[in-house]
Amino acid sequence: MMLAIRSVGPAGAAIESLLWTGGELVVNGRYKLRIAPLPVSVYVDREGVDGWTTAPAGSSTECHGQDGWCFARLELPGRSAATLHIVDAFPLRASQLTARGTRSTLEIELPDSRFRDSLDAQVAHLMMGTVDNQTRPGEPNDYPLAWLRDGAYEVVALARAGQLDTARELARYFAEKDFFGGFGAEGDAPGLSLWAIEEVAERVNSRDYDRFLWPHVCRKAEFILGIQSTKEPIERIVAGPLMPLHRARPDIYLVAQPASDGLIQGRMDLHIPAMYVTAVSYNGLLKAAELADRLNAQDEARRWRAAAEQLKQAWNAAYRPGEQEERTWMSGLWPTWIASDRAAYLQGLDAQWNSNWDAARGDFRQLPLWTYFTFSFAHQYLFLDRPERTLQTLQWFWDHQPSPGFYSWWEGNNEEDRFHEWDYTRGWIDPPHGTPHYWSAAECLLLQMDMLTYVDESPGGPVIVVGAGVPASWSSHPMKTHGMLTKLGRVDWTWDGKTMLVKI
Repeated sequence: MMLAIRSVGPAGAAIESLLWTGGELVVNGRYKLRIAPLPVSVYVDREGVDGWTTAPAGSSTECHGQDGWCFARLELPGRSAATLHIVDAFPLRASQLTARGTRSTLEIELPDSRFRDSLDAQVAHLMMGTVDNQTRPGEPNDYPLAWLRDGAYEVVALARAGQLDTARELARYFAEKDFFGGFGAEGDAPGLSLWAIEEVAERVNSRDYDRFLWPHVCRKAEFILGIQSTKEPIERIVAGPLMPLHRARPDIYLVAQPASDGLIQGRMDLHIPAMYVTAVSYNGLLKAAELADRLNAQDEARRWRAAAEQLKQAWNAAYRPGEQEERTWMSGLWPTWIASDRAAYLQGLDAQWNSNWDAARGDFRQLPLWTYFTFSFAHQYLFLDRPERTLQTLQWFWDHQPSPGFYSWWEGNNEEDRFHEWDYTRGWIDPPHGTPHYWSAAECLLLQMDMLTYVDESPGGPVIVVGAGVPASWSSHPMKTHGMLTKLGRVDWTWDGKTMLVKI
């Protein structure tokens, strides 16, 4: 029986050196492979050299080559079982994060098992996607950096799913750093940071934690007031690496241009979607004011709410149902609640839906590329009392998984690979998507949880809404959701087929 060694380590890293010592195989000077019982013979060389597939055993026991194509062929005795031990001389450093498993703390019983499987999978993807005390936008080799926008959704999702210890530590990074991400300093950063920070803080419910966050919250909220009224372009330095393709752009440090018509002209995704940046900034100011309330900082709370109201008025005055910027449709109600005229907002969202969805085929006209947008559109429909489109979207994704049963989602129509981390990796290096994508995982998780229980934060609220995304076909079955962590406290509900019992 033959055993071939052609790659090693996470994601099949290239082999640049191999040495058979007679008792173990040393790979890249780092990994030691020990086989029991010992091989009858070993051949080590470079793939592609003359006769490499048929060379006699023992004729070569060492290989060095920076092209990464070293390999080993080991002949094992007979057909008996063999045991392979891999020892890493440089083991990974332990994470700074505290984790309690890789699942949500929710207790749910629903008729469709896919709902629970999908929900748990999103938590697991997000937990596995952290690196040290940082979030990642997607698979860490595609994205060897933290990115604020994606990470904000990830932190909120983990907090709401009950992974509070992890979310609390991750939120510290968002508090202490103002701008980080591959596209440089972006205008949505302070608003999204404030949202993520407060979503964690209100669930942690610790005055000491609030006090730690307070100076950072003040700095970010005041920065929003600055870009809301600036007459000059505002630039900032970014923490961490930039995307190689864009690091030379002259506007890579531009946060915002001068405000116009009350809208923040913030840069995001290499352009200026003013409606989107204004919406998340509005939400961030309201979140900052909530923390100020808990610390009895009434002057700051009043000032930030007044500025937020100005942004809301400007947003609604500028809103047009024919708006073509899709970021408007991913932020009008979820997660910001800035849209006042729901009928007009639904009209615009429907136009977006009809351009993407083929009703006759019951399918998207084209494969969604930016799946976090698609999940977010479904979230808007949930808040607009159109849960059939919410469920339709979710079920479509369940039926179109890149790896069936993993419930992982994707970004783009090819692997991002903008940092070239995969260039020297053995194996399948030309997939059709960048997957898994953790912003998409967060959007999916947050959508599923809100389908069960959410807090309506529109004027007149906050109001707890139970079961808004539960399809009517489930109502003949008993159901329960226990342990939903909302800003108004833990919510448990149970349905026995006739009666709904809710405990707050």
